Order: sequence, then structure tokens, then C-alpha cells
Amino acid sequence: MAELLLTTQGPGRWIVPAGVTSIQVECWGGGGSGGYRFTNGAASGGGSAGWAKTNAIAVTPGQTVCFHVGAGGAARSGANLAGLDGEDTWLNVSANAAPSSATVGCLAQNGRHGNHGATVAGGASFVNGGAIGDTSRNGRNNNGVNAAGSANGGSGASTPLSLGDVAAFIGTAGVEGAGGNAGTGGGSGGAARTQGDDDADGGGGGGGSITASTTGGRGGQPGGGGGGAVTPATASGAGGDGQIRITYTAAPTASARRVAIVMMLGAHELALGQAEQANRLAQRIGGACVFLAPFVGLCHAGPTDQLDCRWIKPNLGQVIAAIYTAAPPAGS
Repeated sequence: MAELLLTTQGPGRWIVPAGVTSIQVECWGGGGSGGYRFTNGAASGGGSAGWAKTNAIAVTPGQTVCFHVGAGGAARSGANLAGLDGEDTWLNVSANAAPSSATVGCLAQNGRHGNHGATVAGGASFVNGGAIGDTSRNGRNNNGVNAAGSANGGSGASTPLSLGDVAAFIGTAGVEGAGGNAGTGGGSGGAARTQGDDDADGGGGGGGSITASTTGGRGGQPGGGGGGAVTPATASGAGGDGQIRITYTAAPTASARRVAIVMMLGAHELALGQAEQANRLAQRIGGACVFLAPFVGLCHAGPTDQLDCRWIKPNLGQVIAAIYTAAPPAGS
């Protein structure tokens, strides 16, 4: 089983490896940034992004797959400003655009922006129903509960182990609120003025700030909401960028099957004590030493740079285990 993690924000393309005919895809959107209050008042952290998973998407080896890793909302400063929404994250095997169904792709929604106000600064509500996948979790809203002069933290991201939709994050009431934890298995929220933890299953929310020469904490990646900020803090926290995780299993190629058959035949000859015949067999079929090295790591080249099979006999169990673990012959 192979896993590919795509974390660089923006568009991209991936070439399906040889032997791969199906992929599982998980997406996390980009988190929203926190609001910024320049005059006396309060600011809330950004909302977290959603998560979605498509269990099996049909592909062909060599196919070009398009994707977009959503950016987190940018930090805000200099005026009374709401935060910025993050971006959706998606993958599509049929077009360079957001997918329309789970048959061809996966899409996780963005986290929404934090806000600002005189005393209470709730963030924008997560927009339900837009995810594409066999399973999905909504992101958290940030229901800021702030007194004047305070900033709360961002929401923690949804995760694959979240039980249903993650509840809205109620910002910590007080001067500088901590960020919310991600769903089960994800990162922890940051303390005041601290970024949320990055975690492959979902980032924690960044902490809020009202302290001079500091900022709200960045949302953890992927998908955490950034912390809110109130002057004299210099800026709110940015949202955590999104992420795509592709999981796949490569079927044995024809070459791998041929190598496995060579190994089996050679091992069989050696089991009968016929090393000379095994060497000739390997040379005749093209079983060069390099074929076996990745499987067992014990082989060495003979005088003709062909496979010297004599080492196989005392290690026959390892060889046979490698054959069936790494590349089983057709029909086995």
C-alpha cells in the first residue's frame, strides 16, 4: 500500500504510476483566517475546513490527474476587517475542475472567516452540503463569545475519526482565547498567540492575540482556523492550508511477475541441490542479480555478472516469502 500526501497549496497534476487501477482519495479544505479589530472591540478566530473521502476512483496507469490544494485564508491587519475564507480542496480524474461526483473525484469544503465587532464577534457559518465523497465531515463554525478587548482562537479541523460533524467551536471567553482542538486523532489547538498543531489528520486552531508585536496563531495544517486579533496585536492568524491524501496499491507488473517466476524456478532447482542448472536457468531467462536484490538483499554477481544462485539454498524460506509478498505470479 502506497500513500502520497499533497500539501503545497494551489493547482497540480499527478501521473498515475504503473500497475495502479484504483485510488482512494481524502481531501481537507483550507481553514479560514481570524478577524482583526483595529479599534476597541473583539475578534473571533476563523472556522475550520471540512474533510471528505472517496473510497475508490478508477484510473489507468499513466493517466494525468488534476487537483487543487486549497489555501488557508490570509491574515488580516490594519483596519476593522473580517477574516478571509479558505479555499476548497479537490481532485478530479476526468477534468481540470472541481468534480461533480464521487465517481470521478473528491472535494472538501473551505473553512469560513472569523469576524470582528464591538463585543461579540461570531464567525461566518460553514456552508453544509457541498462536499463530494463517500464520507465527509463538515468544518466547525466559530461562535465567538468575546468581551470588548478580547480575541478568541480559531476552530480545529475535522478529521477522518470525527464522529459525525464536529460541533461549532465556542471561542474561549476572556482576553486571549486558545484555539480549538481538531476532531478525534487530529492536532491540538494553540494557546494564546500560538499556532495550532499541524497533524496529518487535521490541524488545531490558532490562539487569539491582543498583545503588542504579536499576531493571532496560524491554524494548524490541514484546515485549522486562524486566531483572531485585536490591536495592539499586529495581525490575525492565517488559516491552515488544505491537503490531499492519495492511497493506492500497485498490481504486479508483467516484469515483476516474470522475475517472481524466475525466483521460484531457481529456488526449486536449488532445493534439489542443482545449483548449476539454476544458474543456467537464471541466465537463460534473464534473471540478473539486480532483480533479486530489492527482495532479499543477499545476492551477488558471479564472474559473468549474471545471477549466482548459490546463496538461495540456505535462505530458501526468505526467498519464497519475498516472492509471495512482493510480486505473486499470475494465478497464484
